[in-house]
Amino acid sequence: MISIGLAELLTLPSKINTTVVYFFCQNADYQLNNIEAVIKGLILQLVDQHIDLKESLRRRWDTQNERFYENLSTWRQLWDVFLEILERCKSQRVYVIIDALDECQDNSKMEEFLTSIIRTGLDNPLKIKWLLTSRPLDAERRLQPGSDQLLLSLDLNLTNVSGAVKEYITSKTKELDRLHGYGEILRLALEAELSARAEGTYLWVNLVCRRLETVPKDKTLSTIQEFPTGLDAFYKRILNQILDGNPKIVNACVKLLRLVSLAYRPLKIAEMDSVACMVNTHELIDRCASILKVQEETIEFVHKSAQDYVSKAEELKSGSYDYYSHGEIAINCLSRLTEKLKPNLADLPQPNFNVSPGEATGNLLVTSLNYAASFWAKHLEAAQLTTEIEAALNEHGLLHKFLKTKFLEWLECLSLLTELSHAVDAVNSLPKSKIVSHLENIPLL
Repeated sequence: MISIGLAELLTLPSKINTTVVYFFCQNADYQLNNIEAVIKGLILQLVDQHIDLKESLRRRWDTQNERFYENLSTWRQLWDVFLEILERCKSQRVYVIIDALDECQDNSKMEEFLTSIIRTGLDNPLKIKWLLTSRPLDAERRLQPGSDQLLLSLDLNLTNVSGAVKEYITSKTKELDRLHGYGEILRLALEAELSARAEGTYLWVNLVCRRLETVPKDKTLSTIQEFPTGLDAFYKRILNQILDGNPKIVNACVKLLRLVSLAYRPLKIAEMDSVACMVNTHELIDRCASILKVQEETIEFVHKSAQDYVSKAEELKSGSYDYYSHGEIAINCLSRLTEKLKPNLADLPQPNFNVSPGEATGNLLVTSLNYAASFWAKHLEAAQLTTEIEAALNEHGLLHKFLKTKFLEWLECLSLLTELSHAVDAVNSLPKSKIVSHLENIPLL
C-alpha cells in the first residue's frame, strides 16, 4: 500500500523530467517471485517510457536467429543491462521501487542482489533513488543505513503508523455506513472499537471490515468483539468457522485451500475443473472469503500472511480430510489433459490460419486447460512417490498414455497459449527429477 501510494505520488504531472519504475513481488506467482522477474519488469518499464533506451536491447539481439547474442537468462546478466539502461536514461531523476522483496523465493540469491544494489546501483544517488520494502530479511544487514541510505522500520514508527491506520478506519467505517446506514452514533462506536483492537494493522482492519459488509446492522459491534486481535488469531478463528459444517463442503474447502496454497501461480476459476475436478467453486470461495479472494476471475489469498498461515495450519493436516498434494494435482491435470486435448484445439478454420494469443485464450477450452498444460510436470516433480504416482509412471500408466497419445496436442495447446517454454522445461527437467529417478525404464523419458 505504501509503495502504491508513493508510485502514484511520484508519477503526478507536476513531477517534470522524472521517471518512475516499480515492481511488486508476489510469492504465489512464479512470474513475480524471483529476482530475474524483478529486473525484467524494471527494464520493460524503462524502455516503454523511453523508446531510445531500446537500443541497449537491440544491440544484443540477433535478428537472423531471433535470439539474444548474450545469455540473458540469469539475473546478473540482466542486472548489467539494467544498469546500462539506467545510465543512458536522460531523466533528471529516476525512482526505482521494489515492493515486498520478502516474497521473492530466491533466498540464496537475495544477499548478493542487495549487495549489487549497494555496490553498483547507488553510483549516481543524485539521479537514481531506490525504494525497497520488505518484511524482515536475513540479508537486510546489507542495507544498513549510511550517508546515502535511510532505513525506515514501521515497528519503530508506530505512532505515525497508528495515525495512518486510524484514518484508514475512519474511511472504512464511512463506507460501511453508506452501505448499511449505521448513523453517526453507531459509526463512531464502530470506529472506536476497531481502533482499540487493530493494533496498528491495516490488514486486520481490512479483513474485519470486509466481513462486516455481510453482517446485519444490529450485530455489527458484537461481531467485531468476537474477533480476536492479531492476524494469526484472526485466521485461526476464520479457519475454525470454515471447518465447522457439512463434512462434504468442509472437505471441499480444505481441498480448495490446499490447492491455492500449492499452485505455482494464482488459478483462474475456469481452470479449477482441469486442475482439481472442481466445478461451481463460487460457493466454496464465499465460505473462505476472509482467507481467499476473487479478482478478475482469479483466486488468490487475501494476503501473503494468509497463505503462510494456511501452509502451516495443523487443522488442515488432520486425517479427517482427504490428503491433497502435488501428486494429486499432477494426476488430475494429466487425466483432464488426456481427456480433453484434441487436434485443432482452438477450432481454427484451416491449418495456416494466423491466430493471436488473445484470440486463442478467448477459446474457453484452451483457457480452461492453461494451468494443467503449463504446470503438470512441475507438480509431478514436487510429488512424493506414492502408490498412485508409481502407477501413473509405470509402463501402462497415465503419464505413458498422455505422452504417447497427446504429446503433439499438448504442444499445440501451449503454443496457442504462448507458453511453449513450459514444455521445454518439462522435457529437460522431468527425467532428472527425484520422482522419476526412483524408478527404472520410464517410457518415453
